[in-house]
Amino acid sequence: MKYKKLLKWELFFGFFIIFLVVFILLNLFVNTIFKNIFDREINLRLKMIGNILLKNISPDSFSLSNEFKDTSLYKQTLNFLNEQKKMYNIDFYLLNKKGEVCLGTSDEFNLIGKYLIWEIENYTITYFENNIPNKLFIYPFKINNVLTGYILMMARGKFLDSFNQIKSLQFKLILIVLFFALFISFIFAYIFTHRIHKTISSMERIAKGDLNHHINVKWFDEFSYLQEQINKMVDDIKELQSIRYKEMQLVAMGLAHEIKNPLTAIFTLIEIIEKKIKNNTRIIPEIQKTKNEIFRLDNIINRFISFAKEEKIIKNKIFLSDFINLIKNLFPNIIIKNKNLPLNYEINIDEVLMERALKNIIKNSYEANADKIILEIYSENNFFFLKVYDNAPLIPDEIKDKIFIPFFTTKSTGMGIGLSITKNIIEKHSGSIIYDSADNKNNFIIKLPL
Repeated sequence: MKYKKLLKWELFFGFFIIFLVVFILLNLFVNTIFKNIFDREINLRLKMIGNILLKNISPDSFSLSNEFKDTSLYKQTLNFLNEQKKMYNIDFYLLNKKGEVCLGTSDEFNLIGKYLIWEIENYTITYFENNIPNKLFIYPFKINNVLTGYILMMARGKFLDSFNQIKSLQFKLILIVLFFALFISFIFAYIFTHRIHKTISSMERIAKGDLNHHINVKWFDEFSYLQEQINKMVDDIKELQSIRYKEMQLVAMGLAHEIKNPLTAIFTLIEIIEKKIKNNTRIIPEIQKTKNEIFRLDNIINRFISFAKEEKIIKNKIFLSDFINLIKNLFPNIIIKNKNLPLNYEINIDEVLMERALKNIIKNSYEANADKIILEIYSENNFFFLKVYDNAPLIPDEIKDKIFIPFFTTKSTGMGIGLSITKNIIEKHSGSIIYDSADNKNNFIIKLPL
């Protein structure tokens, strides 16, 4: 089943939620501290204003009410409070010991006494009304430690602009925290999953048969250890394949030897019989059929010997143009595309063995009823690629991983050694060959070092 790359996003959202919660809590904690500090500073300022009022207001003012608003004391006290209101932008109210309003610079708190806790001196509260900060502060009016009444101060607007600034700053900080959490979460998710995806890509290449590919280990943690063990496993598989291939070569050579010797004797006897009965027109055709079968069997044995023979690779530098002409002469009907290499570029290969390797692939394409075969030549990342693709029916998924195994074949007349010989030749060149069905085509991709 084809996996979906979801782990990165799962980690991303997980980290995002964690960072977001942590940063928001930290932001709220810091803002709360700043608000408390600022609130204490406001309280100190209001207490200082209360001390100023204490020195300038007569204790008799706390016995006044609306009934005395025409008296000079009432007018004098109210004028003083209005002057202080203009100076500090604060509304002032004088309350008697029962919490009843004696006089004030505004009429909107006639019922304020019902909502206050008079037992608490220096009672204070800060709240927002229609996004406007309001500060209520009660200052006990005492003369010689004798409580006469209360001064209620109601601050709003500019006096408390800092609260608005803190609220605005908090909103901006939350946006910054949100962006920062997204960024940090993505970085963490990418760091965690990048090596996983690289490892998966490498394992996909290995699964396709590229046993020369190794995972690039760049770190020294547990995941790096896992990557090293995968590389070691691939080396072990490659070594086992090499041992198995050599064992199969020995078996093939032994089998060919055991069959070829008696087959030679049989062929010699057939020729002797043919000479003795050369005038017998009835038997001669049967003898010829027998000789044809011997030739066919001998051809099979020679193919066994070719598979079993461990040929040494002899590399020579050859111009790319000469290599292309060699392929064109062998297969005039195939299309050759040179993507990005100059024709005078020199490639270091054993041209005889590489010709045989390509011949096996192209021969298979023709036998699979391909009517269009393309050889694409290009370089990429310091590697030389030969890509052969055709329009023949695709190799079924259930057998495509077995096509390079010696003696595996689905053809009634095939032996299943052509592609295994090709793979052996490519690996002798320190390269690799893989098959895939991208773009709905049979693609054989040979990768060689430049």
